[in-house]
Amino acid sequence: GNNEEKERQSSMTSEASALTTEDLNGSEQHDPSASRTKPTTTTTTTSMDPKTWDAETKERASLCYSWYNRLGGPKKETFRKRIASGGMDGLEPDDVDLLPWMHGGARLNVVSATRLFS
Repeated sequence: GNNEEKERQSSMTSEASALTTEDLNGSEQHDPSASRTKPTTTTTTTSMDPKTWDAETKERASLCYSWYNRLGGPKKETFRKRIASGGMDGLEPDDVDLLPWMHGGARLNVVSATRLFS
């Protein structure tokens, strides 16, 4: 009966390891940003009304808009991540909120943006 006992143990451990790899694979498919709740309020105190912006805010929004065009019109979250990864001097990830997004950040309202930055 000793061999039987060993076989049963080894089949149990392989089952357990199969479970853990499945768990790992399952969690990888979830977008990590999806599990975090999306902030509804912006951390910046900048008003979303361009009429109340100071010169610096206007400049940041304009810079943000030119990068948006340079990058080929990324989605809001993609754009935010690109800014966070660095290389865009003078831009903060929150600056993307200054732009007139529509469809939940899928693209910019070009008419509003053109009016703002031309």
